[in-house]
Amino acid sequence: MREALTLHQQGRIAEAARLYADILKAFPNHPGALQYLGVIESQKGNYANALELLDRSLASNPRAAAAHYNRANILRDMDRLTDAIRGYDDALALDPKHVSALINRAAVLRRLERYAEALGSYDLAIAVAPNEANAHHGRGITLSELGRHSDAIAGFDRALALAPGKAELLISRGHALRSAGQFADAARDFLQAVQKDPNSANAYAGLASTLMELRHFSHAVESYDRAMALDPAWIELNYGRSSALIELQRYEEAVAGFRKLLAVHPGYPYAAGMLVHALNISCDWSDPGCAVDLIARVRQGKKAASPFAVLEISDSPKVMQQCARIVMRDKFEPGHPALWNGEIYPHKRIYLAYVSADLRSHPVGNLIAPVIGLHDRSQFEVTGIAYTGDDGSETRQLLKQGFDRFVEASDKSDFDIARMMRELEIDIAVDLSGLTANCRPGILCFRPCPVQVSYLGYAGSMGSRRYDYIIGDETVIPEQDSGFYDEKPALIPCPFMPFDAAPPLTSSLIKSRADAGLPEDKFVFASFNNSLKFNPPVFDIWMRLLQRIGDSVLWLPAVNPTAMRNLASEAERRGVAAERLIFAPRLPHLNDHLARLALADLFLDTLPYNAHSTAADALKSGLPVLTCRGHSFAGRVAASLLESAGLTELVTTSPGEYESRALMLAQNPHELADIRTRLCAWRAAQGVGLLRDTVRNLEIAYREMWKRTQQGLPPGGFTIENVA
Repeated sequence: MREALTLHQQGRIAEAARLYADILKAFPNHPGALQYLGVIESQKGNYANALELLDRSLASNPRAAAAHYNRANILRDMDRLTDAIRGYDDALALDPKHVSALINRAAVLRRLERYAEALGSYDLAIAVAPNEANAHHGRGITLSELGRHSDAIAGFDRALALAPGKAELLISRGHALRSAGQFADAARDFLQAVQKDPNSANAYAGLASTLMELRHFSHAVESYDRAMALDPAWIELNYGRSSALIELQRYEEAVAGFRKLLAVHPGYPYAAGMLVHALNISCDWSDPGCAVDLIARVRQGKKAASPFAVLEISDSPKVMQQCARIVMRDKFEPGHPALWNGEIYPHKRIYLAYVSADLRSHPVGNLIAPVIGLHDRSQFEVTGIAYTGDDGSETRQLLKQGFDRFVEASDKSDFDIARMMRELEIDIAVDLSGLTANCRPGILCFRPCPVQVSYLGYAGSMGSRRYDYIIGDETVIPEQDSGFYDEKPALIPCPFMPFDAAPPLTSSLIKSRADAGLPEDKFVFASFNNSLKFNPPVFDIWMRLLQRIGDSVLWLPAVNPTAMRNLASEAERRGVAAERLIFAPRLPHLNDHLARLALADLFLDTLPYNAHSTAADALKSGLPVLTCRGHSFAGRVAASLLESAGLTELVTTSPGEYESRALMLAQNPHELADIRTRLCAWRAAQGVGLLRDTVRNLEIAYREMWKRTQQGLPPGGFTIENVA
């Protein structure tokens, strides 16, 4: 028997198996030979034979802890996890200090998502063997799964001190650091893991996902490629790789990657939504069934898309709410205990915090920057919490100067940011990102504040009761739609969007149509929306308008080469020469962009996803915006802005009316000129006063929310009737 065990330990399995078999010929019930031959059978994947051999071994010697342990391992490998736990318990009843049984038991409990019990088992293993690196490693993984990333990192540090440079440990610590928002440190760990084990697909995949967070998309694609070369069967890596390709505007490759993933895993979480997004942003309209299928999946409660992707294709607030609920319950709400538990803060001023990924050069950052400076500091102390890094922009600098306190939180985890907000005793937290790119609603899911609000960045319900209010107006959230919001609507007078109506500064760069690359003698339709908002029904209308108005062009943003190429092809397909589409390059300064907008004749809005800040830019420049009022928040924002300007004739209610109104205005220059004159007169009369009114109304809303909390009342919807 000793010789057989020695061969087994040396990895000379075939020779050991022959000796075990010889022993069993002489002694058919030899418990050791039965046990270890069973282990060999399990290593070959012959689990039924292995289990039979272990059962025979235990029949001969039922008090052999090692046999119970090995039998439990076989049950684990057979995915009989509950039975495996019982087997480990039997082994531990005979040998309470069986470290491997404690560690393997904990690992199975993790697979069963019984994390608290797993943690207890790891703690027992560490008490028995404090220098067992595997126990510290498993404990760290469990803490990560519980969202206790800082504790997990400490556990991995201990494991690495015991087993320096072990690639598997570096990978685990890298994941914990990434989850904690410490992306640079995580990248260093994954790079070290790659150096230690160049054949580790896991290390390259972890590095790739971290490089995505650091927005190093080209390097992320390279790391995904290495991981996929090492493990070609790991088809799921196409999700991350294709997401990076979208950021690099390599849309055809991204579409191919998502299609490859969905061909193997049709229900892979959120991949269908990413496919639709890649198709939309590149104006690839060759497969309309993708959008139809995506809406059906959301209605069925499947994890099919982010809400932002659904905004691009759906005009249903009910579908939007359903999608948000799915995402919040899947990604953000679980395992988030409340940090605020009803305490009343005796502040003389309301402590207000704006939390966002977009406190930078971004439409949201540009809109909120002037609001911050206009807040009444006798009643509010205003904190900004930015969880994306400093982009060095003028907007970022204005924001940093405007807040009473500005927190750079890009290297902090959701929990750490939430804990900081609780320690600062923030009364009202306003999430300006919602469920858009780079969002982190997990922060407010920890309930750090008495009042938690969604505003400005995301046009729809957050789908979670952890948000108390959503700020809008009666145009974007009509009373009959209030049931489609899990938050309570806090409605201020139109427009809910902060809008500085004062005329923009003059531009030294753009003074004439020639400066903007436009023809002097043609009617210029314009739509500077993101290409993801363009779609065949809207584009059909635009092309018919160009056909009816022969001396006209359509002015669009030069968003990405693929979209521009596809739009030109779609125009030709509809009988319109591609050269009648004029693409405007991005300008670095907002005033130059506003100056060129004024050169167009009519801005044509999109549906179901309206122009938001883009419509505000057009109106500020003096360019009339024609919109079609939709049914969702995202489809009503332009109407809110136009109604505040008194230009209700530019708000249509159907595609047919939208098309006929655009045609009429293009054919009646005097009427269009009258509208433009009225717009400019309103803009001059309002100036910054409209923005001040919006800020005052926001403050009235904040005080109402705060008052209800002070009185111990639950959130309740309300409407501010009169302009402040």
